[in-house]
Amino acid sequence: MNTVSTINNKYSNNDDIFNATKKLDPRHSFTAEWLILSLRENDKTFEILHGDKAIKDVTSYDISIGKGFISIVLKCTVTFVNYSDDESYTTILKIPGFDSFIDAQNSVGNIEEIVTDGIKESFVTIHQSECDFYNQISKLIDAPIPKIFKTVDWILEKKQEGCIHMEDLTIRGKTFESYDRINIAQAKCFVR
Repeated sequence: MNTVSTINNKYSNNDDIFNATKKLDPRHSFTAEWLILSLRENDKTFEILHGDKAIKDVTSYDISIGKGFISIVLKCTVTFVNYSDDESYTTILKIPGFDSFIDAQNSVGNIEEIVTDGIKESFVTIHQSECDFYNQISKLIDAPIPKIFKTVDWILEKKQEGCIHMEDLTIRGKTFESYDRINIAQAKCFVR
């Protein structure tokens, strides 16, 4: 197996045994190595709880199937050498793309191109606005917002995929499904 040693810096751990080149999602370029380096560089909680542990594996699955149309959301799980899987660490990677639009187009047999240059530019703008919100505005708001570890701009011309790497909030609270209903009082309580 390849290890993080492909990038030898202060965030590397020579005892890691995970496959560094393993893609987190087959449709995208982000790898296990990218995720681990982001965690080690940017996630203080990961560093405190697991900074000295060798990494055994990184797995991920798409938790957004059928729920989003501009991004996929991957829940990534990191397991450690000589520790049980119950002592794993989870994090979220949100990757924008056109996958849902293309799938919709293909499912109805539509021969007209749905993903036009205008749609592509709009998606990039939406992703950039979300990155700007998390990087600049969220620090000014007193609200339950996930910690953001790293954002990557989506640059179509350079074939650079974008992403938002963030804290997994499932252990700190409730996640909402698209079919969940909340009333105004519940929404106000949630925002506080």
